Amino acid sequence: MPLNDRIALARGRVVDGALEQARTVLRQRGVGLSLPEVAAAMAPAKPAAQAVVRARIAALKEEIAHRRQAVTFLRHTAECRHRQLDDCPAECAAFVGGG
Repeated sequence: MPLNDRIALARGRVVDGALEQARTVLRQRGVGLSLPEVAAAMAPAKPAAQAVVRARIAALKEEIAHRRQAVTFLRHTAECRHRQLDDCPAECAAFVGGG
């Protein structure tokens, strides 16, 4: 194979590899990883990359739980017949106390 063809082929592989890396970065950013987390998640050392991903999963689970509590609180607030949450003898008082 002529040298120019080999160079073009190698460049094509580099471009394809760079595009795949860019797609991976965009996907990881899309699920909330910071740029340092993306870099760590793409590290050649699999255990280090897995630790970053597992930490992100744990953070997302915590965020989901917090948002579910917020939705529950807001639903009750919207439906509660009491004007002030402190006046509610049951659920509202528990929400206010639980902060």
